[in-house]
Amino acid sequence: MKNIIRYSDKLSLIALKQNLTGFDNFIGSWLITGEKTILIDTGTSYSVPVLVKSLKELGVKKIDVILITHIHIDHAGGTGDLLKYFPETPVVVHKSGIKHLMNPEKLWQGSLATLGHFAEAYGPILPVPEELLIDSDTFTDFGIQPVNTPGHAPHHVSYLFEDIMFAGEVAGVFSDMGEGYYLRPATPPRFFLETSIDSLMLTDEIQHKTVCFAHFGMTSKRDEIYRKSRDQLLTWAELIERQMGNLDEPDFIERTTDILLENDPALALFTELDRDSMIRERGFMKNSINGYAGYLKGNKSE
Repeated sequence: MKNIIRYSDKLSLIALKQNLTGFDNFIGSWLITGEKTILIDTGTSYSVPVLVKSLKELGVKKIDVILITHIHIDHAGGTGDLLKYFPETPVVVHKSGIKHLMNPEKLWQGSLATLGHFAEAYGPILPVPEELLIDSDTFTDFGIQPVNTPGHAPHHVSYLFEDIMFAGEVAGVFSDMGEGYYLRPATPPRFFLETSIDSLMLTDEIQHKTVCFAHFGMTSKRDEIYRKSRDQLLTWAELIERQMGNLDEPDFIERTTDILLENDPALALFTELDRDSMIRERGFMKNSINGYAGYLKGNKSE
């Protein structure tokens, strides 16, 4: 069970290895067991066999509910495939995501356009039966509190269970480095800074002890994480705005990435990541910078 991280008798993180370099411990599904079995995010269709095998190893025979933080392909792309094995499991998702999981063609084409070969490696998206889909605004079962947290995506939902916040990508991408941690904003186009900060503040106001990240792991330093994530969002806005005069230059992304790595303290442990993870992270920084560039360009045109 090398890909299963047990945090307690009731909480596990299943690492969903992808057919991509640097993605062994990046995409994951959180699993709550006990009186009820709850799965948070399903990963991609490519990694559903890994997920199913891991669930069997953990003794899971039934899933009471699947909670989707957002419908991006690396979080929800495998839902239709997983339901072949658990065909009666309800799926909770933001109301605007329901139509896309029912008919994922637009979502698939958007994923191909945005992610290219990453989307192809993640695999196609199968539809989810309409009768299994539940609007997160109406879901109140099992002591779960859905919290609308737009920013990374307009359809992003975090889920509070007991004293744990399954925060998706509200606070960005996290990697525990032992003595410290690496933290990166997840700000793809279309990105709105104020919305992201509002969602961070809302999440922070809700009482809980632990934050579980979709990418990748958990921390009990919740106050520090929310503060650092907010500071990082503002730091990136300031640093990238200084570079906007070079937006049309061919090296804009690479130059801006280097400036962020040099000046953002939350990225200080970047060089302690393994080589493949560093390559992955530089790739995702491009997407995050493009999100900021679109936001800043839009502000100037208003």
